[in-house]
Amino acid sequence: MILAGKVERAQKAFRIGIVDELVPHAILRDITLAAARRMAGGWRPRRRRPGGFLGWLLDGNPLGRRLVFRAARKQVLAQTRGNYPAPLAGLEAVEHGLRHGLAAGLKREAELFGQLAVTDVSRKLVQIFFATTALKKDFGIPDPPPPATVHRLGVVGAGFMGSGIAGTAIVQAGVDVRMKDADLPRVAKGLAAARDILDDRLKRRRITKYEYARLVALLSGSDRYAGFGRAELVIEAVFEELQVKQQVLREVEAATHEDTVFASNTSTIPIHRIA
Repeated sequence: MILAGKVERAQKAFRIGIVDELVPHAILRDITLAAARRMAGGWRPRRRRPGGFLGWLLDGNPLGRRLVFRAARKQVLAQTRGNYPAPLAGLEAVEHGLRHGLAAGLKREAELFGQLAVTDVSRKLVQIFFATTALKKDFGIPDPPPPATVHRLGVVGAGFMGSGIAGTAIVQAGVDVRMKDADLPRVAKGLAAARDILDDRLKRRRITKYEYARLVALLSGSDRYAGFGRAELVIEAVFEELQVKQQVLREVEAATHEDTVFASNTSTIPIHRIA
């Protein structure tokens, strides 16, 4: 997590021993205050030893620690090619803390951070971050209108890309999605692929079974444009052929209202040629 800047969900963080307790949001304040009072009286949560072979190597085994950190450094250098000093500094701080105690580890971490913060690599990474953030806010036109609200999405093309768009739209935005393709077997295959995205979220415990059932109900499909008339947005994800995309646009225009936004998933054809 430290090397990659990875964020873990609460359930997994609890399983691997990063957090001591999971608390429902409704009673978070009460539990926090109670824990603070106990800690003020001298109570400390019991340390949870990491499990498995890796936990055994790290916990009280100097030789094992050296092997683990040596392998970690080798992996970092292979991935960064030595261009990013921060991951190696993170490893050094953790190893220092394991050898000399938490206070010494935190002190070493602060020292390393101070050294890294003024490097040229740090300045360039900050520039990249701000440039990327600014680019996300640049719509290419002055005074862009506020984004329209989308409740219903139509997706033309139930292949790999279309099913990915459909599943992601449901997971990320919670919108009704209507998929359309030339025949029902293709539609069925696309619906199954879109549901796989939801299945993965459920398997990884990102959503509950109740949320899964609610989101699956938002997905439907047909070999016709039935239901597209109510869509605020239609995205085509058909074959990368100009004539096919032009035909899809004509069909979508006939099936939707004048305010519907039509978007193309093309990667090689200029949008003005499709129109």
